[in-house]
Amino acid sequence: MSDNERPPNRRLVEAVYPAGTHLGYSRVSSNGMRGNVRDDRDNSLIGQAELFDAPDR
Repeated sequence: MSDNERPPNRRLVEAVYPAGTHLGYSRVSSNGMRGNVRDDRDNSLIGQAELFDAPDR
């Protein structure tokens, strides 16, 4: 089985990033997001979000 045939790893996480910013959108997956943090005003790259295990439901 090649890497392209393997299903992606999945993990439920909570992303934490500063107010006035947003997560970048994926160009690969529709409705997907990336860990990149961008400024709400000009969309400039700020840094990376911190990811934590999602709280139990």
